Amino acid sequence: VVVLAGLGLTFAGKGRSVARNTLVTSLLGLALAFAAFWWFQQGVMGHAKDDSGLDGGMGGMGGGNPMAAQMLDSMVQQRFGLWINVGALVLAAGFAGLMMAKKDEPAA
Repeated sequence: VVVLAGLGLTFAGKGRSVARNTLVTSLLGLALAFAAFWWFQQGVMGHAKDDSGLDGGMGGMGGGNPMAAQMLDSMVQQRFGLWINVGALVLAAGFAGLMMAKKDEPAA
């Protein structure tokens, strides 16, 4: 939603306001992407590393099973969509920062 809002704001403004809006929404999107990734990793890995002896709703893969924890860790680390999203947001924030640092040229 933040990325779509930022994209919409790029068409709604002019000059430095576009760069500012892009920078703010890109940084907010990065923060949300990392927060969602951390939340997902903690939730999934918490179920796999649960020492209570219950399966944690994972179909018998919990209970402190180290093999399940390693498999889930591997699954979480291979989320290419996250890294594509992060890369695109870093590029957008970088270009927005460059546009904000650029001095306005007087109109001829």
